[in-house]
Parts: sequence; structure tokens; C-alpha cells
Amino acid sequence: MPNPIQISQLGSEKLQPDDTDLIPIQQADGITRHISKENLFANYAPISQAPSGSQYIHLQHTVASGQGSGGKQSVQWTARPINTIKFDQTGLALLSNNTITLPAGIYVCDAVGQFYDCGLIKTRLQDVTNDATLGRGYFTYTNWGSMMYLIPLKAIFTLAQSTDIQLQYFQAGGNYDGTYNMGAPWSYPGVPEVFADIILAKIG
Repeated sequence: MPNPIQISQLGSEKLQPDDTDLIPIQQADGITRHISKENLFANYAPISQAPSGSQYIHLQHTVASGQGSGGKQSVQWTARPINTIKFDQTGLALLSNNTITLPAGIYVCDAVGQFYDCGLIKTRLQDVTNDATLGRGYFTYTNWGSMMYLIPLKAIFTLAQSTDIQLQYFQAGGNYDGTYNMGAPWSYPGVPEVFADIILAKIG
């Protein structure tokens, strides 16, 4: 067995971690960066605790009262319907054919979507420009009676350039009718239906 390395003097031993500790983080592009614990935990804070100066983007899948949510049977990854930009402090977000175009930056994502009678469902947030997965939602079975299921997805990611992203789903089994599978309407007069929400905080 080799002898252990001997060092004449180490100095005082650091027993308690603090916010100056550097943690290696590998980005989606494979580059490893070192970030302080303070900044890392700031990035992982909930949307409500995002750093001051953050810019917010709010998108929805919404239709008029009583209208169906649509959807289609899909045993491959498919873009979930997203049709409205409700709020955009960056002034740069675009939305077309369920695809969101975002400017470069660091983002915290808090998303949720309804599913109804779809069998087994997986969800993910996908960078379709670079074919990279930015975050994954829960794997859920959605066939227990006449119930709607809210499947959340949370992610933190960095975009090096303007990038197209989608909230996607993968379905297996279930009675997929294509009318209410992305959520059943409430049908209260004059109140729009909301079937999915995506809130993004651009924190850098």
C-alpha cells in the first residue's frame, strides 16, 4: 500500500461550510463551471424568492369558457399546447406553434399542466434548438376515475444564445379522445379555461 501524502503544515482546518465554498456544476453543453454555494442556492430558490432584478415571463394554455383542451395520442415526445404570453418583462420572448423562443440567460422555470385520462404520462422541458433536456416532470398515471391531474415541472437552466424550448409530454395507454386530455373545462360563463402555466424568471 502506498504511503499517504505528508504535508508539513496545513494551517487551520475548516470544519464548517460557508457560502464561499465552490461547487462544480456541469451545464447542459458539457462545460463545468464552479459556482459559490451562495449563488447556487440563490438559483435554486423558488420563483417567489428569485433575486431582485430578475425578469419574469408568464405563458399559458388558455381558451374561451367551455372549450376543450385538445391534445393527441402520442407515444413520442410531443409539444404540449401553449398559446398565450400573458406577461414578458424581457420584451424578447416569442411564441409560435407551442414553441417558446427565449433570449440567452439563466432561468428558473416553474411549470404545471393538466392531464385527463391519458394513461401513463411523462413531461419534460426541452431545448429543441440543441436537442437537450432542460428539466423533467413527474411520471404520473392519469386514469383513476374522472379526475384531472396537475403535473408540475421545475428546472434551472442556462441558455448561451436565443433558443427554442417546448413543454413536452409522452403518453402511453389511456382513453385518449383528443378533446379533454390536456384538461377538462369548467365551463363557467365568461371565465377563460386555463390548462397549463409556465412561469420563467430570468435571473442572469
